Amino acid sequence: MNSFKSFFSRNRESLKVAGLVLIWLCISTLLMVIAANRLYVNPDQAYSWMNSSFLANDANKTLLMMHVRMDSVWYLSIVNNGYVYTGSGLSNIVFFPLYPTLIKIVSLFGVDKILAGILISFTSIVFSSIFLMKLVDKFHKTINKMEAVFIMLIFPTAIFFRVVYTEALFFLLVISFFYFLLSKKYSLALILGLLASFTRLTGIALIVPFFLEYMGILSVKDIYTTIKNIQIKRVMKGILGSLVISLGPIILWTYFLFRFGDFFLFTKVEQAWGRGVGLINLDHFIFISSSLYANLALDICGLLLLIITLIYSFKKLRLSYFAYCLFILLSIIYSGTLMSINRYILVLFPIYLMIGSIKSTNIKNLIFYALISLQMLYIILFVVGYWAG
Repeated sequence: MNSFKSFFSRNRESLKVAGLVLIWLCISTLLMVIAANRLYVNPDQAYSWMNSSFLANDANKTLLMMHVRMDSVWYLSIVNNGYVYTGSGLSNIVFFPLYPTLIKIVSLFGVDKILAGILISFTSIVFSSIFLMKLVDKFHKTINKMEAVFIMLIFPTAIFFRVVYTEALFFLLVISFFYFLLSKKYSLALILGLLASFTRLTGIALIVPFFLEYMGILSVKDIYTTIKNIQIKRVMKGILGSLVISLGPIILWTYFLFRFGDFFLFTKVEQAWGRGVGLINLDHFIFISSSLYANLALDICGLLLLIITLIYSFKKLRLSYFAYCLFILLSIIYSGTLMSINRYILVLFPIYLMIGSIKSTNIKNLIFYALISLQMLYIILFVVGYWAG
């Protein structure tokens, strides 16, 4: 009994965070069930390639299948068949292996594969919330730590934290990476950074943040001090450490070289998906309906929020946060489309710090109402099979 009380006392705040996540999961589950079973809609017209095959039907309105839409199918295809490339068209080549590998491992214990994916996402978002709370508590004491977690949970596209997508796992790896990096536990941070780069290509966005923090460069003015007192040995260690994080895509693409004979297969298949350096996806500008106007407006709002967060990170936070946000912004710009931007910025934790730092209660409450309203919209869009990111 005493040991239980001791555990609860030491972990009271973490348990509060876990409870907050549980409440959010219950409320969002209720909304998903209502949306799936109450709404009967026509095919989405947000993009020219959307058709009735994307709509939710009786088979995928069950509690498990509500968590499987769009990219979920591709992750599950890796679990079931590994990487497959037919020579042209869409392929699961563009999806990274850590999340489907974990699903495969959990399913070996007799757990349904979809349920395994959901459990991994649920577990990841619980621990992500705890690490976010700890990061704010230790390094950003002027911000309410519980409020930062609350803002993350009510973010419009937070639905992707709880479904068969990589968002929750990737965010856990990113937020724990920064927590241990700022705590100067560099070896652990490197392992988490490497795992992040096995989860999504944007995991390599952690390369520069690692180097900056390892060198003690917290702001622009620290650059001059570091150069003035440069230590070659430490610089080399910082560079080598940063390179470890880049191994994820390098190892995956080397596997593609031996399996399919093409190291650059990923970039070629990306173009089939409408993304690629120097490629402009005109689908985003074929205004076939009012749905596309609304979708583009939401994406532009996401872009503006990312730019504002970038500026805030540079002026008020740490240079490593700025570098992380900048890489995400550049990766979106160079992909040739704003599609999915509101899902991509979901893992940018400086957004939650920025909103949490707002002093005006009225402005903050207005933002909360807007975020909750938009999240309800995105939950409905996702569940019925409309484009949600």
